[in-house]
Amino acid sequence: MGADHPPARFLREAGLVVLPEEIRPREGRAWLVGWQKMRGVLRRLPVPVASAADLAEDVTWLHGFMTRLAGAGFPSPRPLPCFDGMSWIMAGG
Repeated sequence: MGADHPPARFLREAGLVVLPEEIRPREGRAWLVGWQKMRGVLRRLPVPVASAADLAEDVTWLHGFMTRLAGAGFPSPRPLPCFDGMSWIMAGG
């Protein structure tokens, strides 16, 4: 992914549009995005190969937890299912 935006093909396939607001995360890279009239945050984290499975497990748990909180009426952000019904994707290994 480039410094300014994720690759156009990646955005197009996910149905995402990068919005002009800037986000500065502690680690990795992040963009404010639009998806089906909703706003979300697209994050890119560098993942050492040895910990890719742990990261996948952590993100799956976190997104499930946030979804359950929101479903219970708690004002929690909800993960956007923009990657073929998933809220996250691992690309490039």
